[in-house]
Order: sequence, then structure tokens, then C-alpha cells
Amino acid sequence: MTSGRAIFLIGVSGCGKSTIGELLASKMKLALLEGDDFHPEENIRKMSEGTPLTDNDRWPWLKVLAHRVNLHVRGADVVVTCSALKASYRKFLKKSIDREIVWIALNGDKKLLRTRMQKRDHFMPEDLLQSQLSTWEPPEQALNFDISESPSEIVDGIISKLEI
Repeated sequence: MTSGRAIFLIGVSGCGKSTIGELLASKMKLALLEGDDFHPEENIRKMSEGTPLTDNDRWPWLKVLAHRVNLHVRGADVVVTCSALKASYRKFLKKSIDREIVWIALNGDKKLLRTRMQKRDHFMPEDLLQSQLSTWEPPEQALNFDISESPSEIVDGIISKLEI
């Protein structure tokens, strides 16, 4: 394993992975890999049409994402946004990435998640929230943050925990 951490912001759609990721990367002066950027067009099409992704849809995406993390500058931390909804996905990423991984789970109630999804312009429709919540397996080993806090409060909390 090389030095440098992959700091994964994980959770269901609408939890703020991208917003928190951009702010965290900016404050820590790190690169950001936005997981959605690596979805194949077919996955984007399915989600846009309201069709939940299957494991078979997600595995190729996770492989590409792991590869991209491994291409990142050796010795440097990188912030990564990725739903990583299931323990099996996180296990695969941990096995496939050649650096320490820090899981940061962004958690919130369904009402808040739905409200956020209604207010944003994203390919993932709010109708898919329930399928994401049904798939979500909360990680056993993660730093957990409640998304009812402001993004800057969450980022400050993450930075505080990462520097310990």
C-alpha cells in the first residue's frame, strides 16, 4: 500500500457527497474525484429514466473508479465521492485500491434527503431515493456525519477527525 489516503464520502443520493467533497478538497487543497463522472452512459440513462442500478451495473463503474484512484499521485491524499452503498462494494474498493481508505458516511433522514433531491439539477430522480435507502448498508468502520449540519460544519468536523 502506498502512502496517501483515499478519503471516500459515501451515502445515498442527496446526502451531499459532491457539495461536501468540493468543500473538503478545497479546504484541504486536495484533488477531488467525483464518482458520478465515471458512470458509463448506460448507467446515467437508466438512472435518468428512474431505473435503479443493479450490482451488474455498478461493478464496472466501481472498477473504473478504483483504477482512477490508483492513478492519482502517489503519496498524496485524494477526496472521492461514491455512494458505495453496500459492504461488498466497499470491500471491493478496499481490496482494489493501493492506499489507505477512510470512509466518511453522510447520513440523514428520508424527508431531508427527498427535499434536497427536489431542489437540485441531477440525473438521479427523487423516485430512486427509496431504492438507494433499501440498498444502503451502513458501514461498520466509518466516520459518521449527520447531514442536518451545514456543509462547512461537516467539513470542519471531518478535517478535525482526519488530523487526529
